[in-house]
Amino acid sequence: MINIYEVSQQVLAERHYEAVVEELMKKDSKSPATLEKWFKAFNVNYTLKHIITARPEDLRIMMSKCKSDKYPECILELYDMYVKKFSKSDRYIGDRKQKYNAVQLMKSLEIKVCPLCNRNYINNVKSKGRLEKRTGQLDHFHNKSSYPFLSMSFFNLVPACYGCNHTKARFELEQTPYAEVDLDPLIRFSVSFNKIEDIFDEQHLRVSLDNHPSIQQNVDVLGLLETYTEEHNEDAFAVVKAFKNYNDVWQNSMIGNIKGLFKDKDHLSDMLLSEYIGLKDRLKSKPLAKLKKDIYEQLEAYQQSSISR
Repeated sequence: MINIYEVSQQVLAERHYEAVVEELMKKDSKSPATLEKWFKAFNVNYTLKHIITARPEDLRIMMSKCKSDKYPECILELYDMYVKKFSKSDRYIGDRKQKYNAVQLMKSLEIKVCPLCNRNYINNVKSKGRLEKRTGQLDHFHNKSSYPFLSMSFFNLVPACYGCNHTKARFELEQTPYAEVDLDPLIRFSVSFNKIEDIFDEQHLRVSLDNHPSIQQNVDVLGLLETYTEEHNEDAFAVVKAFKNYNDVWQNSMIGNIKGLFKDKDHLSDMLLSEYIGLKDRLKSKPLAKLKKDIYEQLEAYQQSSISR
């Protein structure tokens, strides 16, 4: 689980709201006012804009306050807008010139890797003579069948890979990638071994996952523990091998033997280990970046503690 770091999120949410309103007015100019009347019956401060642009913490409150056994036609319009138009790559909502739909939303978030698992690419794909397509999907953090009034709420639309979207299904998660809290320290990957010699033997090395209780539901529903500990030992071992093979002694030897090829040691280190170091800012674009970053940091910490003894 990683954050969707995007400084213009609120700006994107505002544009999203404008497109929703424009689309509603195409059918009936009174539609936005009708929707607001329904929401205000639950809370006098609720406006359509508040519903569409509400942050994750507010969505949870609305989810409990506005739920009904039977929804009016005006609410189901939001559900239909998502299913019949917004989610389609060849259909759009709002101003036709803007061509705004789920494809454009995914692009605007500038995220290439699924934020729920950090394993699979979800970037859009262009091919000659065809419309731009999503390789990822949009998961409704609070599912649209139970909460159709949140079907088009910006922060309820979470980019995800096919696997995570279908694994999550209608289950609720505790943490959202849009969370304002830093999710990075809530999940921590490491490699476990019985003795130091085992760390360089792939057969004895195992991925471990520790998490804060506040994100336990995400780990359980998405099957992150099983997936990472059973499927990614080879990827973890690649980090260990790089850490071992490109150590300080080796790097100093390279700089000394090949004069002028590298500016300095940092330059060489970045070339060799960029896949593992400084990845916090690239979690959105590199599959398994979280796993690799955490394990490399574990090895660095182990090395420093060994030196200081």
